[in-house]
Amino acid sequence: MKKIVLFFLLALYAAAGIAIPLPSVSYACDCATPNPSEALASAKFVFTGEVLRVKKQKRRAGVLGPIEYREANHFKVTASWKGADHTELIVFDRGSEASCGIHFQVGARYLVYAYQERNGDAYAGLCSVKGLSAAARDLRVLGPGVEPRTIVNLDDNRRQLSLRDGALILLSSGLVAVLISAFLVRRRRHRG
Repeated sequence: MKKIVLFFLLALYAAAGIAIPLPSVSYACDCATPNPSEALASAKFVFTGEVLRVKKQKRRAGVLGPIEYREANHFKVTASWKGADHTELIVFDRGSEASCGIHFQVGARYLVYAYQERNGDAYAGLCSVKGLSAAARDLRVLGPGVEPRTIVNLDDNRRQLSLRDGALILLSSGLVAVLISAFLVRRRRHRG
């Protein structure tokens, strides 16, 4: 009897395996390739540029797991077709390549169709970026870009911010020291 039940279960499993199709290979990111004119119309920033620096950055408190961090990609803008009027620009990635993210290479040059998040950050993904060697068709359709008009140095801005923050910390520490001193002097006078 055990052999019959075992044979029946094996036959049932085999039949289920045949009846249930196995999953085929799937891809999380499949880029539709809009023509360059459509991509230009839908993007907030369109430019060519060289990646100067890539820095991992925490998104915000409470976001954990594979999307906890994103990369801030610091570009030197060489030509602009839309929105990129500054000589330098930070463009964030969309996460891992499985979610259409892209890992920019320092020193590489790209044609970037970037979009804007609600908070104002520029972002781009695998489907909106092309290496310059692969962007010849887009560049022909887009025509000549313009040089960015506003010269900025994001490294200087970061240094100024850190100096301002340092001055604020020093001022706050000084204020706390004065308050503690005043408290101790007052306390000593009350005792004396």
